[in-house]
Amino acid sequence: MAPRERFNQELALLHKEIVDMGAQVHGVLRKTIKVLRENDAELAGSVVRGDFTVNAMERRIEQLCLRLITRESPIAGDLRTITGTLKIITDLERTADQCADICEIMERDNALPDLHAAQLLPGMLEEACQQYDAALDSFFTKNEQTAQHVCHNDESINKQFTRCIAGVAESIREQPDDVTQAVDCMMIAKYIERIGDHATNIAEWAIYLSSGRHPREIYLQDKQ
Repeated sequence: MAPRERFNQELALLHKEIVDMGAQVHGVLRKTIKVLRENDAELAGSVVRGDFTVNAMERRIEQLCLRLITRESPIAGDLRTITGTLKIITDLERTADQCADICEIMERDNALPDLHAAQLLPGMLEEACQQYDAALDSFFTKNEQTAQHVCHNDESINKQFTRCIAGVAESIREQPDDVTQAVDCMMIAKYIERIGDHATNIAEWAIYLSSGRHPREIYLQDKQ
């Protein structure tokens, strides 16, 4: 087999692996939304116990990327694809970790915290999941317009997070005995806010694949 043909086959394998990992994490997000909406402690436990699957996928993709870099010395677009993949698998794995953290709380408590602010959480996670899906799609299609849209929409989740924390603070003032539930609510909200941040990170690497420049690099150059 010619070197380039072998390289193309391994690039195709890399694409399949990252698609599979992305789909796995999407499934974890959908399950976590269901946990929040239905207070499903059994499903929450399955999310927690299944976290090792995503971790194994991350390690396998990382090894494949490093093998391609060291053995094939890719350049230009191929190198950007491999570099971007190495970067986003961390965000995929951490997204699954945040879901597992949420589900640990739900499995333990068997219900959302009994606070008005907690009612924001399922919708907030739904929006974060939509951001994640759009970011991953922009990465696979190298669609810079979609990626930019994801980056701009991150502010919506941040505003919901701020609103939720303000509501929790108000609950603590009114009902100091509910501090434990208030902390759980704040933690879940923070995990969801971080999922939105991971979606933004993926979208930024999609912009890098499309343009050859990472948005942070562009920002720093514009500041000079």
